[in-house]
Amino acid sequence: MIITTLMHYSWQLSKTVLACLCLTATFILACYNAFLSHSIALLCAISHLILTLLLLIFYMINHHYIARKSKPRATYRMWMLERIFVLASGLFFSLIACLLLVLSVFRLMHPVNVAIDPVLQTGIAILISNMICYFLLSSKQSSAQAYMRYLLRMDSMNAILVVLVTLMLLKWDVSIIDELLAMMLAITLFKQSYQVLTRSLIMMTEGTPEQLQLAAIQGRLYRLTAVIDISNIQLWTVIGEAMTLSCRLKITPDAHLEAVHQEVLTILKKEYHITNVVIRFIQ
Repeated sequence: MIITTLMHYSWQLSKTVLACLCLTATFILACYNAFLSHSIALLCAISHLILTLLLLIFYMINHHYIARKSKPRATYRMWMLERIFVLASGLFFSLIACLLLVLSVFRLMHPVNVAIDPVLQTGIAILISNMICYFLLSSKQSSAQAYMRYLLRMDSMNAILVVLVTLMLLKWDVSIIDELLAMMLAITLFKQSYQVLTRSLIMMTEGTPEQLQLAAIQGRLYRLTAVIDISNIQLWTVIGEAMTLSCRLKITPDAHLEAVHQEVLTILKKEYHITNVVIRFIQ
């Protein structure tokens, strides 16, 4: 059993390393094309890649360290370091997005001839690498890795949008393609950075993530035939981004307590990924 667990962990770590290498190769290609073409749009794309790559590398190192250390104090310090790092990343890349937006507006006022072929090639390369990394991380179940898959999906959508917009502007013979793409990517970078910043604040304040609404969970539990009333429901973040839910359930007198308890735990785990549950039943 222990050997199987270690082999599974080693395989998961290897896939994460492969995802990092794939993103790194794409980053080097984007830097090379940006240096040759002097494209502001590629600078925005590079910023997207750096944000995703840094978070992925830090999550990999952090979870590898925690897997080897069993001391609660050391684990807590690493989780606090993760929260501070994510907060700093959100702030830094928000400023970078604002700077790139200003540069794109300045370039729009003073256009420069930029080769579009490297931009199109880089967009396709980013799309392919993001899809590869997404499937490499598809078996991850942790909240951090799920968020990395979300970032990869968003970057893939940005790459698809870049390719489509570039082809349309080329067809219409528009001369400011790079400037328009730079503005679009700078805005999406600011949006992603804001989401990273919001996520870090939720983690640091042990709040409730936006995607987990108490009303939705409460409504789902009310659909159980044995549940009559729900009160004192609370949901918050704890160390390691694990969610904890506590509530008081009033159930029908003829309901089987253990069966209802197991059904509630199954729903919370499968549908909302909540495993830490404290429930007080009243019959």
